[in-house]
Amino acid sequence: MINHQSIKSQSSPRTQAYDDLIVDKVYTFYSGKNTVNLTNLNFEKGINYKFKIGVVTEGHSCHMEVNLIDPENDLYAIYTTNTTDGNRLSFKDYRTIPFGIAVSGIYTINFTKLDGPNMNIHLQILEDEQCIQKITDPSAIIRTEISKFSKQAGGNNDIIYHYLQEQRMYQIFIARISATRGDQLTNISIEHTLRDAADPHTLFNISLPSHLGDVYSAISYSFGTATAGEYKFSFTYDQPMNHTNIIVIIADKYLIASGEEAQPPENTTEPDPEPTPQIYVSIPSEIQLGLGLGIGVIIFLGLGLIGYAKLKNVV
Repeated sequence: MINHQSIKSQSSPRTQAYDDLIVDKVYTFYSGKNTVNLTNLNFEKGINYKFKIGVVTEGHSCHMEVNLIDPENDLYAIYTTNTTDGNRLSFKDYRTIPFGIAVSGIYTINFTKLDGPNMNIHLQILEDEQCIQKITDPSAIIRTEISKFSKQAGGNNDIIYHYLQEQRMYQIFIARISATRGDQLTNISIEHTLRDAADPHTLFNISLPSHLGDVYSAISYSFGTATAGEYKFSFTYDQPMNHTNIIVIIADKYLIASGEEAQPPENTTEPDPEPTPQIYVSIPSEIQLGLGLGIGVIIFLGLGLIGYAKLKNVV
């Protein structure tokens, strides 16, 4: 939400190098309601732009509003002074409005003075840094998605598929990057699930704050993987404003574990001794018969001699 607390005020507008300036000019705004339209502004997706306004005629003040029209002819109401609390734009009180681009192309910005006498107002448009640089260290980022969403019943669904490595910690950032005027509702509700790569039936319900916060005030969470594969990131946004730009960043943080598993225990039982080999001799049947007959003859002769000796002794 952009309001007078979150709009940066400064006494000097020159905080960027001159090469970053797209528009740098003082315009005369006439008495009452008066609009200056800046057209043919070529903005690039993924870049944050800053719009600065400041009264440069001393003693004068006014209420102002700023609207932006994108290449698809959709209007973003991005700023207004609060007409209920006296927060008027006054001499050298510069206000800065950040706006991250989701659609590259030609833009128009309307600066409207709502009241007050004739006065001169300094308008600046500056090309700032990349949107991701306003949220986290770009060196760790592995995926960035910047999308424009328009209000619709039931909210907007956004799905991102991305391959994640196993055993690693990732950090996911979600943020609104387009300003919205402070007198409008700006709470964007968000629901988020993440589908496991190994099992499509396994869903992780991610616990997040119920609403996205101020511009570039990212909400984030960490997610450690067990398996490698393509994960499905599902988001549902329900927004009160007509149009808004949202960024999702996936950053690779560090290795959690090596992935080594426990090995089976070694066998420490003494092995059974090998059995003593037994030797078997095979004798052909013919030899076995000859040996049997020979042994029978010897026994018969022995018995005969014994009988003969006994008979002789008797005689």
